[in-house]
Amino acid sequence: IFSAANSLKYEKQICVDTDDQVFIRSLFNFPIQISNLRQYAIKIVNLSIARSLQARLQKSFKELEDITGDESTDKILEIAEAPYSELVKELINTDESGDIGENIEEYVENKINNPITNIGIPTPFPIFNSVIGDGLRTGVHLVASRFKVGKSSFAKEIGLHVARNLDIPILYVDTEMQESEQRDRVLASLAEIDLRKVEKGNFNQQEKDKMRYVASQLKSIKFKHQRVSGKPFKEILAMMRRWINHKVGYGDDGNPNPHLIIYDYFKLMDTGDLKNMQEYQAIGFQISALHDFCAEYKTPILSFVQINRDGLTKDSTDVIAQSDRLGWNCISLSLWKRKTPEEKNQEGPKNGTHKLIPLEGRFMTKLDDGNHINFFFDEAKSKITELKTKYESQPTNIE
Repeated sequence: IFSAANSLKYEKQICVDTDDQVFIRSLFNFPIQISNLRQYAIKIVNLSIARSLQARLQKSFKELEDITGDESTDKILEIAEAPYSELVKELINTDESGDIGENIEEYVENKINNPITNIGIPTPFPIFNSVIGDGLRTGVHLVASRFKVGKSSFAKEIGLHVARNLDIPILYVDTEMQESEQRDRVLASLAEIDLRKVEKGNFNQQEKDKMRYVASQLKSIKFKHQRVSGKPFKEILAMMRRWINHKVGYGDDGNPNPHLIIYDYFKLMDTGDLKNMQEYQAIGFQISALHDFCAEYKTPILSFVQINRDGLTKDSTDVIAQSDRLGWNCISLSLWKRKTPEEKNQEGPKNGTHKLIPLEGRFMTKLDDGNHINFFFDEAKSKITELKTKYESQPTNIE
């Protein structure tokens, strides 16, 4: 640099005095060791990260100066945490494009030498896992149902299994129930005690022992319940990001560690979201944003939506109440329904009280027409058990 400047007569702009010239000339004689390059490169990168974060924080500081006091706490936190979230996103954003044939032999050998049981996060329901594509993969898995048929209990069973048995962090985003209500359902399910008894605390000695044992098993699980009733959807997304950044963390590859979010359920939380849109459009934009969130953070999300009255008699995708966009943006779509008295009589009491009908999915293995997965829902104990499919449970006639 000094030689080029000297030849162009710009040496004075680079070197103010003799000491500067001596320093620059000494760089030519400084011993360079390849083993030292990584250490100094890391320092340069860290300094660059610090400068970038400093600039982002200054921007957030100016935005916080404009706060009027009418904003929600979550909105203020979103402004304060935006620099961190944006920087993390920038640092982990890698180019995933490449030639199919590049390193293909190593890719195949890795698969041969490291087989896996489930591609996604497994639920406690093996048939459901198999049908949707070997567990909950990255993306939105949507379960549609009428109200008051046990969708929250279905979600709770999956979340509890993943947090307790797989030690994977769970964020349960709840638009309705309080934390105490969800706790009672979890305790009733694991202790196998009537939910009403759990709510009231009227236990005999054996039940007290069961409750204390279950409590000891639950105290260390990574199961966070967050009630978001009335919050704008953007703030809900910001809360999800905070949870991933602070509780889930990132692996050596720069991607978030395994985690699962349960979103119970899709509905319009804030009428301000409407503005010039219909409700079905606003909810459609919600799942589009959630779809993008999943891709960004490698997140599997199990979510729910209500079906319209046609869903009482029809088992097809047009029973979703709000929007076709919900179906377009999900990675799997299933119906969760209470069996009719006629179905119970026809299939028998041993084949359960509820049914799950897989409809569409990117990786879904569809069941035959008219087939479904049988479930038994013990509503008194808030416990759900997967049984066989309808066709598997029917006797085979052999002539």
